[in-house]
Amino acid sequence: MYYDGTKLLSTKDLDGETPEIFMVCGNRVGGKTVYFSKKIVDDFIKEGKQFVLEYRFKKDLQHVENAFFDDIQTINFEDGTSLSGYTMTSENVGDGDIKKLYLTKGKGKEQECGYAVALNNADNLRRYRALFKKVEGIFFDEFQSETRHYCPDEIIKFMSVHTTISGGRYVPVYMCSNAVSMINPYYTAFRFSARLQKGTKFLRGHGVVLEQAYIETAAQKLKQSGFMKAFGDNKYIDYSTENVYLDDNSTFIQKMTGKNDYILTLISEGKEYSIRKYDDILYVDDKVDKSFPQKIAVKSTDHGIDSILLPEAYFAYSMCKKYFGFGQVRFKNILCKQAFFDMISVR
Repeated sequence: MYYDGTKLLSTKDLDGETPEIFMVCGNRVGGKTVYFSKKIVDDFIKEGKQFVLEYRFKKDLQHVENAFFDDIQTINFEDGTSLSGYTMTSENVGDGDIKKLYLTKGKGKEQECGYAVALNNADNLRRYRALFKKVEGIFFDEFQSETRHYCPDEIIKFMSVHTTISGGRYVPVYMCSNAVSMINPYYTAFRFSARLQKGTKFLRGHGVVLEQAYIETAAQKLKQSGFMKAFGDNKYIDYSTENVYLDDNSTFIQKMTGKNDYILTLISEGKEYSIRKYDDILYVDDKVDKSFPQKIAVKSTDHGIDSILLPEAYFAYSMCKKYFGFGQVRFKNILCKQAFFDMISVR
């Protein structure tokens, strides 16, 4: 049994409305990519809905038609259908900022089915906005990077590309990933980081819904492979098979008491938080020492005459990020957790 996105696609957001962003995060080889790849191709074949494949960098567009379509072309799907009779080709638009995609059935006439674009080319895509008038879906695979190699200002570019494509229309975005980090740019932008728990299956935001999917059969198949067995107890195996976030502990919420040193006051979303040090643990609390001089502001809207605006407070920023990387940070509650994530996610 492999991933089925039917429930995700029928889930409403926090406002009770149909989301425009559908996200799924799960263990590897669970079928997430195959499900949404097949969906957007089916939507074109059956209803003529063009699609956009979204990647990070221009180099990712090379041979995109093979990288995308070969993954689903040879599969006999559970619904009895197959794409084996189809082929996909591409051609450059302009200097290669966009790949125009064509789908052909047998020896029939090729049909323009969509485009492939790179987020990092967001500015260049604006002049091609007329191309996307028939696009009715966007697919972004691997939205979390295992190597943390994101575009500069990725969220701004993500928003810009969607605006270019949609022109204000409803154009859903389907996003897939394995569980890499709870402080990836998308979770922090949607303020999911602090709300996400190990047992969470569906998490609703405003205009966005996230599913954490665990496919047992895929996990067992991967665990039993000789290759994975060779590495024994390695955290990458948990990441690949158990939907455990590769870079993060599961929750970190824990109340701490006793002797401590006051390190700094953090200001985020207009609220103040304290960061204290208990032996080798940093603790984020919502009780602050108003007289303490070291204040760090996450955003310009939090900045005042007695604070330092990130990322200028580099020492404090790098220290906090280092402690979190070693699993040595605890939080009083989810609001403290979100404030801290907002801080260490500043680029």
